[in-house]
Parts: sequence; structure tokens; C-alpha cells
Amino acid sequence: MKIELANINDFKAISALAGYIWIDTFYPDGLDMVGANYIAEELSANAFAKRSIEDRDIYKVTIDNMLVGFMEIAFDNPSDHDRSVKTQIDKLYVHRNYHRIGIGARFIETMDAICRNRGIDKYWLSVFEENKKAIAFYEKHSFKK
Repeated sequence: MKIELANINDFKAISALAGYIWIDTFYPDGLDMVGANYIAEELSANAFAKRSIEDRDIYKVTIDNMLVGFMEIAFDNPSDHDRSVKTQIDKLYVHRNYHRIGIGARFIETMDAICRNRGIDKYWLSVFEENKKAIAFYEKHSFKK
């Protein structure tokens, strides 16, 4: 398992993986236009490229040179609950075939190290309320609602 900062050459693959995971998670029974528009606008390679030149980092995880997940970090996106907490895990996506092998935990460790290096003491994230697996994962890693 290798986690590293993604670059412009990775965004097509990240876009494809993101679209697959988005559909698998939120539209397992079929895709409507709202979901299609979100994928086209927010999960395109161009959207990732644009966000990567803003105050964001995108990390990829590969296993045997196969992209299996990514994490997008926003460094200037204040939480609605506490405006002083500005750093967010905006996306943490892992292909379903690679769940429960430690990738999510490694991403959290990576995030913790990035925050320590930048002098950031808190960060936040949000989770779709029906994504019970993700909620259980974050609670296991000491995140609070």
C-alpha cells in the first residue's frame, strides 16, 4: 500500500474511481440527473485539477500500482459547527474491494501527520447520514458527531 500526493497526471484515474464509488455508495439502484450532474461537475478530472491548485491536497493510495482510493483535504473550509476549524477531509473514498484492510486508518494517520506539520490542531469532516459503515469507521477512530 502506497499513499502519496496526487498530481495532474492522476486526476483522470481519480475521477473515474470517484464516480464509481459515488454511484456505488449513493446510487446503487440507478443514477438520476442530480447524481449525474454532481459527478460531471464535481468529480471530473478538471474539477480535481482546479481544486488541487487551490488550498487543497489530494492524496492517492495504490496497491500493486492500482489506484484503490484517495483523500482530498481542504485547508480553508471552515466547519459550520466551529468556524475556527478550517481544515477538512473533504473526500475519503476507498474502492469497496479494499475496505477493512487499513487504508482508511492510514489516510487518517496521513491526515494527522499533515496537520501536525502545518501546526493544525483540529480538522473536521462530514459523512452522509445513511453511510453506516463510514460512520462506524470514523467513530472507531475517535471522531465525534
